[in-house]
Amino acid sequence: MHLFPDSRPLQWPEGWRRVQPNTRLRIGFQNILADTVKTHLINQLALLGAETVRISSTQPIGFRGIWALGEPDPGVAIYFELKGQEYVVASDAYMTPLDNMRAIALSLESLAMMRRVGAIQVFVRCLNALTSAPLVVQEPEAPTGPDPEARTWWQVLGFEKIPSKEAAEKAHKVLIRENHPDRPGGDEERAKAITVAMTAARAYYNDPPPNP
Repeated sequence: MHLFPDSRPLQWPEGWRRVQPNTRLRIGFQNILADTVKTHLINQLALLGAETVRISSTQPIGFRGIWALGEPDPGVAIYFELKGQEYVVASDAYMTPLDNMRAIALSLESLAMMRRVGAIQVFVRCLNALTSAPLVVQEPEAPTGPDPEARTWWQVLGFEKIPSKEAAEKAHKVLIRENHPDRPGGDEERAKAITVAMTAARAYYNDPPPNP
């Protein structure tokens, strides 16, 4: 993945609505350094398979420290390329560029998790929403290997085929209790994957696909 030099001043994406300055959130993510936020952001883009990345904001992203309140334009826009198509995600909901970048990083983390647990249709729809023009995105190939997170939602919950809603709920309750990070031997990443899988399961049961 190629990271271009940061782009300033902010290049806000066309068609994205701006938040009114007097409605921006003052308190965001406390005591987080800029380098930490940028690293998290780049890691999530790498998981998505981004080939090029350009960060646009009013402040240098890589400086050490925490941004002060009162920036004239705290918005942040992340432009990235994936399989030859350019995507953009932006945020100006918070009063500081740091908090807006953190919000984008967390959003991309959720997007990457959809792909990892096999919620491919949801992943593709969300990804398409980040393009500047309509685009049909080819679904990623089904992941292989022993990674327990790189499977369909029912496989993550321990089933070989789609289970009943009751069975899925029961399996989720057991698995989330066993893998809760507060328990000895718990696994935070595994617990996140189980939670996302159950979210996909509930969406399926609320709107199941028609029978062939």
